[in-house]
Amino acid sequence: MMSLASSSLLAQLLEEIGVMLAGWGWSVIEDHVSQSAISSPGNDPDRNETRLGASALEYRNALGAREQAAIQHLPEHTKQMVMLTGPRLYQPSPSKKLWAINAYLQLLQHILPTSSDPELLPARLWHDDLHTDNIFVHPSNPTQITAIIDWQSTQAVPLFDHHPDPAFLTYNGPDIGDNLEKPGPPNTAGLSADKKAAAIAQYLDRALMIAWRRLVRGKSPVQYRALKFQDSVQGNILHVARRSYEVGEAHLAALVLDLRDTWQQQQQQPESRLGFPVAISVEEEERIKRDVDGAEQGVSLLTQAREQMGEQWPEKGLVEHEAYEETKEMLGYVRDEIAQQCFDDEAERKEFLRRWPFDT
Repeated sequence: MMSLASSSLLAQLLEEIGVMLAGWGWSVIEDHVSQSAISSPGNDPDRNETRLGASALEYRNALGAREQAAIQHLPEHTKQMVMLTGPRLYQPSPSKKLWAINAYLQLLQHILPTSSDPELLPARLWHDDLHTDNIFVHPSNPTQITAIIDWQSTQAVPLFDHHPDPAFLTYNGPDIGDNLEKPGPPNTAGLSADKKAAAIAQYLDRALMIAWRRLVRGKSPVQYRALKFQDSVQGNILHVARRSYEVGEAHLAALVLDLRDTWQQQQQQPESRLGFPVAISVEEEERIKRDVDGAEQGVSLLTQAREQMGEQWPEKGLVEHEAYEETKEMLGYVRDEIAQQCFDDEAERKEFLRRWPFDT
């Protein structure tokens, strides 16, 4: 097992894993729509190939076209693992998803960091799944990396489309932000043994993440800037838009509203300021606000269910075979409890149960 306590190991990981190869071609995009969207002019769009060297704008337009096609032609994706949906909560629909992805496509050329930070645009080859099971180290010298596995999903895309924080850090606390000062130890006076251990573990996780970010800021400034861009409204829009068919369109639409509200201030040249590219009616704005409120409530309810089940929660919908029946029974209990808590009307309860994401 690899030790993560050494800062020299983090430095080694940055140098050996964080390989950023500007100028590499884009990875193959999965489906026919994306293939045709980034094919060279004159190419047969039915051919199963992509053009190397496609621009970030072409690549991102292709992702939007893929999501549009999925929304228009595939069955409705009603069951989500990030929130509960249904009456009085957020209710997905193809029309809402199309509104969100069309808004993204209208904004795309304006939100890419083309002029603000063009170094973020070239393709970088990047391993996005660096958890401890994928990193092999020398048994007597854990700072010496001997192998990295699980490269099948590695792709060459703009740095802001990668996960610059490696998965082995497993940090789940509040956003680190720009404050990279060493955090003070937690006050554990009066806490029970379990709560004290949890507070110390959270402190150590945060300290390690801050140490990593400081290392990145010093050794790879472009990687650090990519992290900061991902935290912006523009970066969040680019991130959420990638899976609009599956999930996230309510938050994507809300981010479009947020961007509209700060649009004029973000235009760099006052004399060439553009009007906001997306037309949003009063009715649409009210609908978007209702939807994101419902989505947040759905996220809260799913979090409640996860906390209630503890270690029995089926992460990513998966569970060990021997625990299947017990987990299924507990999920049914949690589902019925939420239904009773939130819905009085029988028709609403039935619709909620239809959208329940687990087999119970």
